Amino acid sequence: MIRDRFHSLWEQPKSVVRSSQDFVTTLKIRIRKDGTILSREIVNSSGNPTMDETVQTAADKVTRIDPLPAGILSDPYEVKIQFKLDQN
Repeated sequence: MIRDRFHSLWEQPKSVVRSSQDFVTTLKIRIRKDGTILSREIVNSSGNPTMDETVQTAADKVTRIDPLPAGILSDPYEVKIQFKLDQN
């Protein structure tokens, strides 16, 4: 659910030259139990500034998600999401 919300707002960069190298950016998100996004930061760069910028732009658009399931006890909850550039 969390991954889908962030990925739905991500516009993959068209200016990144496709190659045999995988471009993957990892984003760390801290979420309160009520679904409020406390922070978002890139913890692993893809090595391509344009790619990383598009991920950060998408992440900045999400300020809230649905409340977290009752089974998640930590508050805030941290999750890492990977964004991989489609090479096709």
